[in-house]
Amino acid sequence: MSCSRSYPAGLTLIEVLAATVILGVLLVSVVLAKARYTRQATVADRQLAAIQAADDLLAEWWSAPSALAADAQGKVAADPSLLWRVQTVPNETADELAVRTVRLEILDAHSGADEQPLVFVDLLLPVEQHESEDADLLPADDSQEEPEVDDG
Repeated sequence: MSCSRSYPAGLTLIEVLAATVILGVLLVSVVLAKARYTRQATVADRQLAAIQAADDLLAEWWSAPSALAADAQGKVAADPSLLWRVQTVPNETADELAVRTVRLEILDAHSGADEQPLVFVDLLLPVEQHESEDADLLPADDSQEEPEVDDG
């Protein structure tokens, strides 16, 4: 007598476990990608706010240059969660050109002043000199010689 068995249509336990593992890996991947995207979007928004703050500060300082103080810092008026800092940066090439390099940095107030700035702008400004020093630097030109003309 031969025995023939008929198996009901369905999935085995191993197939169900494999499908669950695959779905779990996909779900974790989507959640991690979403978290990374959210973090990147937040950083990008902070950088955009910092760029806008730097633009506003520079526009204000350009309208009143005496307001630009070297080696100063403060809070950004439009966004108290941002700090600004101005400092003189050593630059030998700029020194040769009689200008100084001043860096404006915009920082996140929650990160602290030791963190990397969100954005920075380097400005080249003329070096302030006293008029007496300027006069000493200019060559004396007492002769008003006319160029020789060759009639030859």
